[in-house]
Amino acid sequence: MDNLEMKWIRKYFNTINGMLFLYKICFDLVATFVMLLMYPFFSQSETFFEGGIWYLVASTCCFIIFLLWKRPYFFRTCIFPVRRSMSIGKFFCFFGVFMLMQTLSSYLYILMEIFANLFGVSLFQSLEIATGNSITFSMFLYSALFAPVVEEFIFRGAILKSLEPFGKWFALLTSSLLFGLMHSNFAQIPFAIGAGLILGYIAMEYSIWHSIGLHIMNNFVLGDLLPKFLRLLPDTLANLLNLIITNGLIAIGFIFLITHLQSIRNFCSTEHSTLKLLRIYFTTVLGILFILYSICLLYTSPSPRDPR
Repeated sequence: MDNLEMKWIRKYFNTINGMLFLYKICFDLVATFVMLLMYPFFSQSETFFEGGIWYLVASTCCFIIFLLWKRPYFFRTCIFPVRRSMSIGKFFCFFGVFMLMQTLSSYLYILMEIFANLFGVSLFQSLEIATGNSITFSMFLYSALFAPVVEEFIFRGAILKSLEPFGKWFALLTSSLLFGLMHSNFAQIPFAIGAGLILGYIAMEYSIWHSIGLHIMNNFVLGDLLPKFLRLLPDTLANLLNLIITNGLIAIGFIFLITHLQSIRNFCSTEHSTLKLLRIYFTTVLGILFILYSICLLYTSPSPRDPR
């Protein structure tokens, strides 16, 4: 890799980071602005701050930014095509991997909480934000349906596909790390990174439509539908049913990973320049600014609850 090529790569990576940084700032500013506009009229409502209208507006604006950047032609030729079909059985196997990743992330959160407690602080508020159910219809519409579609088109679409020419593993790992940072929530980051790996792999090897479906399935079924349904049942039956469903999915996901372990190793070991490219990507000027901004938000403000 000569100096001219290095310069071009840094410029290309800086552009992607710049768009993501713009997305992050635009989302936060638009959401805050819409909330402030609505506050004088609806502040008396007990569920006002549980609303999702400002997130819906902000997501739309951010998606338009990426659509203008990549143009509809890029989406139509690089993002929309289906590479391989996916059976219903395999879809649920990936759903099981999703559940397994969520469980592992929960254990990691416990370790993070123990570590934080050593310094006299707690991360419990971030956990509440990450796992809470949608109280209002607008928040349900955002977290269960709208956010999965927009985030898939941005992270598994524009970002992932822009990085894929440098290597699948590099593109997958980088887009997943960016997806985790974007959430700016201690409890969400581990799962968001893991979810990004699963969704990104599906988008590359199958299609973005399957990753959208899995994202919606997770947010809608596990995040909203199942908890609401279980609350209608007696506690003992609800706990038993929840245990069967979650453990069943985890078992399916674990078996699926074990049986495809060699394929995963092959996918991850085909490229030898990944670490170098990661170092270049995250040391660009706008890459550093995006990381610092995301870290600052960890301590100053909550983020929308997606993914759970």
